[in-house]
Amino acid sequence: ATQLATQLATRDAMDADELSRAGAHVPPADVPFDDLPGRTTGSVAWRAARGELGRGKGAKSDDEPNDDDDIAKTAKESARKRLAPADESLVVVAANRYATSTDPEQRETMGRILGNLVKEPGNAKYRRLKMSNAKVASAVGGDSFGKELLVALGFTARDEPEHGLLFALGDAAADISAVVPALELALRRVKDEDATGEKEAGASGTASDDKARLEGMIREEFDRTMETEGATPNEAATRALNTVRR
Repeated sequence: ATQLATQLATRDAMDADELSRAGAHVPPADVPFDDLPGRTTGSVAWRAARGELGRGKGAKSDDEPNDDDDIAKTAKESARKRLAPADESLVVVAANRYATSTDPEQRETMGRILGNLVKEPGNAKYRRLKMSNAKVASAVGGDSFGKELLVALGFTARDEPEHGLLFALGDAAADISAVVPALELALRRVKDEDATGEKEAGASGTASDDKARLEGMIREEFDRTMETEGATPNEAATRALNTVRR
């Protein structure tokens, strides 16, 4: 046992000497692990997760500014500002209800709001919807399900002394990239309803024009029959209808 211990001690000494000549610092065996210098490679988050930031020689004390701590703090703050993805199933329900309960002007305004957010998600001014704006209030308020749609997308209502009631999607520094797919989904729903409404309006307009033209033709034929054939009103009406149908 004594011989084995001597061999191990000799091997440790040789290893330490080799590492020393290679430029590596080998701490004494009695130095507590917590007092060792921290790892200097790898990201701060990765080193922190492994407990390898260190507190020994070369590491800064709790009273000194620590760049690693600042970087880790910045990383955590950034994560807090990154908004979570919206529940797309709720967005679909809210968008459908909104689309079927609004007029074209309201949908146009909401489409512009959503479109601006999709095009420029980093622009903070598009993420603050002031209800003091008449068009925004019309598109969002009332029984239009606008508020429900905004809440489904992640907006929160705020009452600010300077601006009054408004809906905000995160703060000025928020990262809303994870919400963009839901914004695009809501925008498509609103635009689809607009397209449907335009088609229906066009079809309705065409039908109204046809009806007016038909009534005019019947009236003309009725008047002609009354004047030239001396028919009774009932007879003239019947002849006029039959003539126009042909």
